[in-house]
Amino acid sequence: MTLIGAVILSGLIAIVLFGSKRIAVLSISAGILFLTQGLSIDFFGINLYAMRILVLFGMLRIVFRKEFNISFANPIDRYFIILYSIIVSVSILRYTNESTYQIAAAADATCSYFIFRALISDLEDIKWLLNRVAILLVPFFGAVLVERVTLQNPFALVGANLYIADFREGIPRCTGSFRHAILMGSFAAAFLPLYIGFSLNSSGNLKAKMGAAICVGIVFLSNSGGPLSSAVIGILGWGFWKFRERMRSVRILLVIMLAVLAVIMKAPIWALPAKISNLTGGGGWHRYYLVEMAIQSLSDWWLAGMSIEKTKDWFPYIVQTGGADITNEFISFGLSAGILAVIFLVVLLTKSFKAVGEQLAVSRSIESEKSDEFLIWGIGVTLLVHISNWFGVSYFDQIKFVWYLHVSMVAMLADKAREYDSGSNIAPIIAKSEA
Repeated sequence: MTLIGAVILSGLIAIVLFGSKRIAVLSISAGILFLTQGLSIDFFGINLYAMRILVLFGMLRIVFRKEFNISFANPIDRYFIILYSIIVSVSILRYTNESTYQIAAAADATCSYFIFRALISDLEDIKWLLNRVAILLVPFFGAVLVERVTLQNPFALVGANLYIADFREGIPRCTGSFRHAILMGSFAAAFLPLYIGFSLNSSGNLKAKMGAAICVGIVFLSNSGGPLSSAVIGILGWGFWKFRERMRSVRILLVIMLAVLAVIMKAPIWALPAKISNLTGGGGWHRYYLVEMAIQSLSDWWLAGMSIEKTKDWFPYIVQTGGADITNEFISFGLSAGILAVIFLVVLLTKSFKAVGEQLAVSRSIESEKSDEFLIWGIGVTLLVHISNWFGVSYFDQIKFVWYLHVSMVAMLADKAREYDSGSNIAPIIAKSEA
């Protein structure tokens, strides 16, 4: 652990422990941006990287301050817990060399999620956070620009690799504080819909627009096709804004379009990345063939997953894990804990989109909260962007904490819809919006 990194981490820990709820969330967000996985210590064989340490202190805070009551958990909370409980249970029963990592990752997920759940209470907290994160993005973007121009990464001061290791068509692929350019670009793509929504909100301001512009800049500096595609999907998600009260019809139409597209391609729909890659370049063939091999090997992993090393025959090349490059989060969950984990991940996402829709209906029915529709829609589009990211990369560094932050925002929306429903029935409102 570098001296500068230790000083930054110590300051963030102090703020998380003793600051207000909003300041504590901002500090964890700063950790996501400015601390690297290279900033770590070995504790009796356990790799305690900076964000894991920060999260441990965050758990201490919410436990001793009693800031979250698990008895009030909503369906999203419950499905989140079940999902990672499955991973832990399977990892223990099917103990392999990867089990310790999977159990630790599940602990990271659960602790982080409930820290954010405890500290984010309403949309005003999200607006406050987005304003401050926009400010943090300025020095982060500046550091990535330095990396692009000098080919040396300023985040080497906090544990990142000093020199750019990857180029595409002679253009550097910047990584910032992340371990791969795709992850940095995916981070920016995931925040872009939020900043678009916030800039359209009545309380939105110059910082929101600045945040959106910086996110676009970070995506381009990553020089990665996956994040660029996800950013485009995020923008397309905003294109459906006018149809927000008829999303059931939109979903049916999209399913029909995908079915027709599969017929035209004369290939399964998961071959679409390969078809697109033929025109744009990138790793589309790998993503397609990974799904193809996962389906062919379903009998090997559906019950309780399987070791990454057993995927070494899926491709003519392997990565440092000793197996295939698992650039798909859904397949990663399947290999970790079987088909049941994939099912619960899909259910969690389904419940999350439903919660966004319910809160949109509530906001639409209350005159004073109509402007919040933009931000709520932005949260929903952010979910879509994460799903898009997951078809191109499996999250494996601090970007995981971005996902936990965003899904906790959705769970907060579910709380608000439930609170409103306790005073008046929102079912007719939702039914009308889905007609």
